[in-house]
Amino acid sequence: MLNFKDFSDRVMKDIKDYLPYGGDGYCVETNQTRKVNEGMVTMVTVRRDGSEIGASIPLERIYHEYERSGNDFSIFFPSFASQFCAQAVHVPENILSQASVVRSMDWSQIKDRVYVHAIGATRNEELLKTVPHKQIGDVCAVYRIHITETERDCATVLVTNDMAEKLHVSTEEIHQIAVRNSMEKYPPVCLRMSDMMEELVGSSPEIDGEEIDTPLYVLTNRTKMDGASVIFYPDVADAMLRNMPENYYLLPSSVHEWLVISKNRADKEELEEMVHAVNETTVDPKDQLSDMVHEYDPVRRIVYAGTVPDPPQKEMVLEEKERSL
Repeated sequence: MLNFKDFSDRVMKDIKDYLPYGGDGYCVETNQTRKVNEGMVTMVTVRRDGSEIGASIPLERIYHEYERSGNDFSIFFPSFASQFCAQAVHVPENILSQASVVRSMDWSQIKDRVYVHAIGATRNEELLKTVPHKQIGDVCAVYRIHITETERDCATVLVTNDMAEKLHVSTEEIHQIAVRNSMEKYPPVCLRMSDMMEELVGSSPEIDGEEIDTPLYVLTNRTKMDGASVIFYPDVADAMLRNMPENYYLLPSSVHEWLVISKNRADKEELEEMVHAVNETTVDPKDQLSDMVHEYDPVRRIVYAGTVPDPPQKEMVLEEKERSL
């Protein structure tokens, strides 16, 4: 089993063998970048000479797949390299044409393609220093430009502070437009867990042949992909409260959905232990959102994590005036 450095050297040395004409006319390069939930990674990119679009993947991710396979490099690499290089050779024309819109840095052409995505705040502290974002609790809204989309995948570009500066647009404007676009294209849905399971696998969850009547609800969007972002839609938290007036807990299941449960049906400490355990054992690291159970304050209309947040400064000033009367 190769260590990461030796593995990386072999990848860069051998990958051109899987390109047409031994890689003549293609560029293979690496660069350091920060990825959601992955921190600083080494991206390997393969593209045609003169093209800005190709195929990219973190070397760290390839290495983890290599480790999990348990195979020798000579067995693992050919299959991976063939598929990866095929993506670089056959970049769809629609991606090439749509990517030119992003490169134009024309906000009037880009703004209808910007959507809100949810990521964990604690897991992405360094990344958040480089991108426009809004935060509630331990979750942040970041903004992605959608280039192309299929039923299973979506090619996107993360909006950075540098891009926002070139576009001459504020975080507030990006947020408002991204939320508007997301609400129109990816409206929120809330399903009972049993209904969600039935929709996905064709039956409700059962134990020993008995159907489970679970009190859990799934809050996501219509596509059920990157659906945790619906928490940033106006009135979604209030709408949940109308269905559960006793209030509720929000469990950050993944970047794709929240689990919602009535406060009368659960203990917060037990829920946090469960969320942490599920993240550790079940959720793909790239899809993890947060380990913190969130709550909704219907008075201030805010979602928060941890202890009840301090009141806004204007509320504190008002309280001081009332005490002085």
